[in-house]
Amino acid sequence: MQRLADLQARGRRSILPSPGFKVVETAFALDEALMKQFYDRHPGNTTAAEAEVELFVALLVNEVRSA
Repeated sequence: MQRLADLQARGRRSILPSPGFKVVETAFALDEALMKQFYDRHPGNTTAAEAEVELFVALLVNEVRSA
């Protein structure tokens, strides 16, 4: 509790959830089958495929956060 009080005194946000809220951790892996879909969409252009994967992951994380 002292650590929480110290964080609040310094105006920092605690990573601890508010009472009544639950924390859910998820993990996903970009396996070969998923990556193949992006590489197939951009034949011979790995930079474009990887850029699209980064966008996909960012959008996925955004959806999970807002759910």
